Amino acid sequence: MNDKKISVKNLGKFRSFMILMVANTISRFGDSIDAIAYSWMVYQLTGSKLLLGSIMAVNAIPNLIFSPISGVISDKFSKKKLILIGLIGRGIMVSITAVMLYLGILRPWHLFILTFINSTFETLTTPAMGSLVPLLVSEEYFLSANAYSKSVYSFAELLGSLAAGTIIALIGVYGTILIDGATFFAAAAIISFTVVKGEVLTKNTGKIEEYFKDIKDGFNFVLKSDIIRIVVITFAIVNFCLSPINVLLPAYTKEILRSGAQILSLMSVAASAGVIVGGMVLGRAGNRFKLSSIISVGFMIFAIAYAMLFLPGNLFKSKVISIAISIFVYFIIGILVVCIEAPVSTLIVKSTPKNMMGRVNSVLSMISCGSLPLGSAFGGVVSQYIAMQILFLLMALLMLITSMYLYFHRGSINEVKGE
Repeated sequence: MNDKKISVKNLGKFRSFMILMVANTISRFGDSIDAIAYSWMVYQLTGSKLLLGSIMAVNAIPNLIFSPISGVISDKFSKKKLILIGLIGRGIMVSITAVMLYLGILRPWHLFILTFINSTFETLTTPAMGSLVPLLVSEEYFLSANAYSKSVYSFAELLGSLAAGTIIALIGVYGTILIDGATFFAAAAIISFTVVKGEVLTKNTGKIEEYFKDIKDGFNFVLKSDIIRIVVITFAIVNFCLSPINVLLPAYTKEILRSGAQILSLMSVAASAGVIVGGMVLGRAGNRFKLSSIISVGFMIFAIAYAMLFLPGNLFKSKVISIAISIFVYFIIGILVVCIEAPVSTLIVKSTPKNMMGRVNSVLSMISCGSLPLGSAFGGVVSQYIAMQILFLLMALLMLITSMYLYFHRGSINEVKGE
């Protein structure tokens, strides 16, 4: 913790980090336009909501299956090379999809295979990417680097979401998906210029039993480290609690706010704007506060904001006031997502040996990914029996309990070097 304010200009001295951020920004823009184009393509091809959901579910399977081994691989091999392989592999898969769609030979069963392979390449890249940042930025800048990155990436995603409709109208779905493929190749080309120093790799004999031992060591490290265990619980709860409002947002907008797609879009934009603002503020001033304070207070305010979604339709019947409250809540939630996730990511970096970063990141990714469908399923089932506003109150209560847990365990967090 220090009183120094850090601007994006201060991060400019870390040339390789800035190169990485530019590459990821381009890739995030491509992902955001692809998210709309791909789902539209799937629905056009199948006409089935079930198949649409099934293909999206397949996207999560590699993360759950391959995350442990991808973490081990990340700790044994050059992270930069793994990222390049992952980006080029995803670019090829996405481009194949676009070409097959253009030629009229793309079938639903192709999508399951292509989606699975594409997600497998992403799973390979994720722990390596998370492990690379600490090698490019000095420790005192970790929090600012994480915060500014989230802000910039969210801005790119917002631009992509806003531009997707126009791009699809101009060059079609296949052209839009092809652009996403091109962004992966562009990102790989840019990242090739990064210079990675101080990389610590674990022993690699090529023996299968060694890989299983390394996976076990990674899980044992997570279980035995109080800080990492707190981090994993925190990430899981954030994703679990966010899932219901993401899944039920269309229903909430229609039934509670008595509005349509325009307000739905506006609330999503408000959340993205919150991430952008939160990232810029935290990146500049976050180092002035203890990580434990930022995280616990962030959870507490998150709980209050979440609970405010109970007000529309109950204490406030006015449509205009209800919409205004909901948009405000989503803006605040966007800010708080950064104020929780960036400090948590910083905790991981500060409390994990460099030769374990890949495995710890993979465990975190696997548990976080697993908590998303659990939260979505929980929200979908429970909303059949109780009002959505009551469900949101329950999620707010869980967030509040978490904030108290973090408050009483702040001593463990404050033991991290530099806190």
